[in-house]
This record gives sequence, C-alpha cells and structure tokens, in this order.
Amino acid sequence: MDHPEARQLREHLLFWAFPIRSGFPVRIPYPSSSQVLIHEADVAAAAAYALTEADQAGRIYELTGPASTTKIEQLAAISAAVGRDLPYVEVTADEFRSDMAQYMDAGIIDMLLRYWSETVDEPEVALPSPLGVPSISLERWAEDHRSDFIAPVG
Repeated sequence: MDHPEARQLREHLLFWAFPIRSGFPVRIPYPSSSQVLIHEADVAAAAAYALTEADQAGRIYELTGPASTTKIEQLAAISAAVGRDLPYVEVTADEFRSDMAQYMDAGIIDMLLRYWSETVDEPEVALPSPLGVPSISLERWAEDHRSDFIAPVG
C-alpha cells in the first residue's frame, strides 16, 4: 500500500492541539490504524543532504519515520510529553468528515479516511533512512512539540 500523499509529517497530529489544550477528548476515526509518521527535521536533513551532496543529483528517496504507530500510540506519545492522560473518543468517518469540513477540502478528508481505514488491517511499513542514521522517534516529536499541546498560562 503506498500513500505518499498521506504519509505526511507528524504535523497532522497538531489538529489534536486544540482539544488537548482545551481539555476535550481527541476525536479519532480508526484509532487502531497504524501509520509511519516522519519528523519534519528528518525531512529537512534529507533535503539538505540531497541539495549539498554532488552525487545526489536526480536521486529520489522515499522517506518515512522509524516505526508504524497506531493513533492510540500517537496520542500516548503526546500524553507522555505533556505529562497527563489524554482522553479520546472514537468517531465514525461521517462524524470526522463533519468535524473537519470547515478546515480542509472534502477530497483530502476522503483520502485521509480511506488511508486510515486501509492501515487498520495493513499497517504502513517503515523504511530505512537514506541518510544512514536512525529517523527521529514519535516520542521525540511529541517532546519537540510539547508547547503546542499545553494551554498557555495567563
């Protein structure tokens, strides 16, 4: 299964920032779906390598994070980073579609729902880093983005 358009940065997890900061449960369709998410720093490192190394001209690399994680595991990593349990509610595809309609195009919503439904039974597979160094973990991403999930004081 190949979904390069859906294998995005962990930034899609930032959609959870508002409910987490506000103390609401995160609304998750397909909580057992499993994706390989990539830290934006890994993308930047690969881009820098490709742009600065002469032998890289014209080469194409498929980038992934280090491991496939379920949405429940993704939320647990954020929970550990913020230091508190984060509740979630499983929602249907139609409920998710309704929740997100004001934020993104219907075609993107449908693509994400299709992708997540497919990765319930067939989790994405992590690939080795083309740079020869381990990819950054989801836990590290959550630590790096901890402030995004904590309500401002004041």
